[in-house]
Amino acid sequence: MLINVLYKVGYLLCLLSLLNSLTSCGTRNDEPIIESPAYILNKNTLVYHDPDCKYLPAEKNQVEIEYADIEHNPEYRPCGHCKPE
Repeated sequence: MLINVLYKVGYLLCLLSLLNSLTSCGTRNDEPIIESPAYILNKNTLVYHDPDCKYLPAEKNQVEIEYADIEHNPEYRPCGHCKPE
């Protein structure tokens, strides 16, 4: 009987730990969350790139954009090298 209770308590503790890890996503409250932009837009050519594309424009011509920006601006074109999306 005691072993049954201990087993159930251990099982519940395991479930609680799992739920806690799912809600916290592995980050602590004091750790900053660094988000990278979805894409980098060349403000001259209106071509957008993945942030790690080797053909990014000069820094002065870069604009950080999100996916929603692309949907609302049909003149934006994807980079032919990194093929974002």
